[in-house]
Amino acid sequence: MDDNASSQIAYAVRLLRPFWKMAVFATFMGAANSLAAVALLSIIQSELHAEAPASMVLVASFAGLFFVLLASEIASGVANSFVGQDAIAAMRKDLVQKILSAPIAEIERFQSHRIITALNQDVNSLSDFSRGFAFLVVSVCETVGAAAYLITLSLPMFLVCAAVGGGAWLVIRHLLKSAHANLSLERQISEQLQKHYNALVDGAKELRVNRERRRRFLDAKLLATIDQMRDASNRSFLRFATGSAIDDASFFLIAGMLIALAPFISESSATLSGFVLVLMFMKGPVSHIVAVLPALNRMFVAFAAVAELSDKFASPESNLLQDALATPGGKIESLELRGAAYAFPHAAGGESFTLGPVDLVFSAGEIAFIMGENGSGKTTLIKLILGLYPPRAGEILLNGEAVTDIGRDDYRQNFSAIFFDFYLFDDLIVADEQASQAVRFYLERLDIAHKVRVEAGAFSTTDLSAGQRKRLALIGTYLERRPIIVFDEWAAEQDPTFRRIFYMEILPELKRQGKMLIVVSHDDRYFEVADRIIHIHEGCVSAQPFLRQATETETS
Repeated sequence: MDDNASSQIAYAVRLLRPFWKMAVFATFMGAANSLAAVALLSIIQSELHAEAPASMVLVASFAGLFFVLLASEIASGVANSFVGQDAIAAMRKDLVQKILSAPIAEIERFQSHRIITALNQDVNSLSDFSRGFAFLVVSVCETVGAAAYLITLSLPMFLVCAAVGGGAWLVIRHLLKSAHANLSLERQISEQLQKHYNALVDGAKELRVNRERRRRFLDAKLLATIDQMRDASNRSFLRFATGSAIDDASFFLIAGMLIALAPFISESSATLSGFVLVLMFMKGPVSHIVAVLPALNRMFVAFAAVAELSDKFASPESNLLQDALATPGGKIESLELRGAAYAFPHAAGGESFTLGPVDLVFSAGEIAFIMGENGSGKTTLIKLILGLYPPRAGEILLNGEAVTDIGRDDYRQNFSAIFFDFYLFDDLIVADEQASQAVRFYLERLDIAHKVRVEAGAFSTTDLSAGQRKRLALIGTYLERRPIIVFDEWAAEQDPTFRRIFYMEILPELKRQGKMLIVVSHDDRYFEVADRIIHIHEGCVSAQPFLRQATETETS
């Protein structure tokens, strides 16, 4: 057994362990259903050849067994459904918690379309299968019980059935193995299709203004991937359909061989008819098992993907989802990066990027600008400062104390950040009346009160321009009242008026409040606002005091 299979089994056991009592009850009810079905078949088989009418005791026994058959199937079905849906709910909760606490670098590496496919398609496949799992369990129990009864009726006839059925199963198994490999390919194509769907929506504007790209995207990527998905699905269906047909035909082949061989194995016509009767009963549950095999194979493929996601997103910060303690307090005097470095894993076809080692000290009441070319490492440095990337070497110190994995989330609570590719949540973390009044004040100050209101602790809309959305994000930083604020190209989408307000009013005001301000910016017209300019080039960092005279000389 390989490591992947072992981890998948361990993950399944962990999900099902809380529901083992219900699972045992469901299995017990399935076994009771099987025994009742076999007993009813025995009564029917014997009474078909009986000369005397059935006694009242026999009729009562039949009625009792019928009730057990009905009640046990319902109980087994309901119990298995509860177990399945509880396990699916536990899986969903586990995944969202894993994603919420996963290392940011791992989330970025895994890519959003793969995560969305796992959360939606894979979990939904597992959920759909769990709804039919109860009937699968009953079918398996009925098949096993009927097979045991066939052995008691006639061992020679059962061996004939086993030989023919075994041969049919070998062929079906070969088809299923091929179909399973094809389903794995289908799953990979589905990820690509999800990626193209994301591009279809997120890149709508770019596709509209570029005819050549639009045509290429439609034909070479979107439509081609849809065709690949169709072909892969058809190949899988062909194999499953062939297997189902062989399963159906094998029952009639078995019955024909039993009729032909009955004189040679010295079985009476009564035994033969009883054997065929039970065999025809078995056809229902066995056919159901074979019909469920496509869903079972999809379940295995989906579960492998979900288990991989869960395993990949294991976090060294085990305390992220624990009940929060008090938000770290106390005045922040200094933030230091001492020999801090971060290296990305080696990229296929390219060189891995390394930032650092970095030696920087930030102080309260200071405005530090970070500048550099695209790809120089600005974003990596920001994520390192924020504790989103743990340093691969060196350390980060807050007020002279080193930040560890255990304390990294507490460390992050000292920051407010507006990223260049930020996500704007519409609800306010602080939603009391005082906060609402503050929000209304800032909405007026930032000139968006005519478009946005605060309703039930949330913004009435976030459907705004990029610059206006960043102003709403700025309101969130005011409410958080964190001692360190990081702005990643905040002014890039602002008009000249608000760009000036940001640099000449907002930043100095926050500085006077004692905030530590780290600003990624290329607005050289406002460099005079900074206390320090941090230059970054190809992962190497240098800091120097801002000298207005030097800049003016260079400009002239």
